[in-house]
Amino acid sequence: MSYRDWKLPDPAGQPLDTVRSIRDDIADRIQALITELLPTTAKDQSGK
Repeated sequence: MSYRDWKLPDPAGQPLDTVRSIRDDIADRIQALITELLPTTAKDQSGK
């Protein structure tokens, strides 16, 4: 099992634009983690 400790700002009490920026940062990090952990897609495996 792997563990990631992402240092993220606390969105509590922040303006909506800041919260959205934090949300987008989290989404980007998750997508990068998925790509790292699952580098081969089903399409690659099927040969198509």
